[in-house]
Amino acid sequence: RKVDGYYCGGDQTYFTPRDLAKFGNFYLRKGKINGVQLLDSTWVKKSFMNLSTPPQNIKTPFCYQEIGYGFSWWLLNYENEMIYTARGMGGQYIMVIPNQDLVVVIVQAWKLHKDLKAENKFLCKLLSLIIKADK
Repeated sequence: RKVDGYYCGGDQTYFTPRDLAKFGNFYLRKGKINGVQLLDSTWVKKSFMNLSTPPQNIKTPFCYQEIGYGFSWWLLNYENEMIYTARGMGGQYIMVIPNQDLVVVIVQAWKLHKDLKAENKFLCKLLSLIIKADK
């Protein structure tokens, strides 16, 4: 909490997988819910733009390439497919894949000592199934 008592986000927020999917769908639909524009679509577009500097901090963990960071969204490239991910503590993911008209949510048990290699291997397998399914 900030000094004035307001919560500023980050950890200690709790969402169900369905809540996370709704949030991802909100961004997939460019800020609309049930046809009503609740968030300026320009903000959504900027959220999915690379606003990070310097680019040398971006890494290629395994099969996908992190190519930037927007407003709380990591920008990934997997086989020339743009994927936008919001990541939470412990390996929670919201993945927005506009070309597939798809939102993917991943939740896992939080562990202090994560196995990032195993997590990335799982993500690569999942992405290969999702992207190949559409092609």
